[in-house]
Amino acid sequence: HEVRMEQLQQSLCSVILVLAFSFVPYVDWAAHLGGVICGFITGMMCFSPWIKTRYCAVFWFSVGIGFNAVFYILSLSYLFTYVEPNGNLKDVCG
Repeated sequence: HEVRMEQLQQSLCSVILVLAFSFVPYVDWAAHLGGVICGFITGMMCFSPWIKTRYCAVFWFSVGIGFNAVFYILSLSYLFTYVEPNGNLKDVCG
């Protein structure tokens, strides 16, 4: 139990730090939020083989694959359809 609590605390600390850095200028908070969500879903795929019943393991792996595919397709379609780069960002990289 203590090991799991320590792992949870470390993970939450990492998430809080990433979310805190989301408010730095020129850093988009939506990208960090999307990374947290996709990281969670990818974790579902990576750790699903550890589930004891084969049916549940295959189910959660399939759910992870499906959500990842949907999120990547929606993200890329939104990026290429609606996003216009800010002209002020050209000065940042020189």
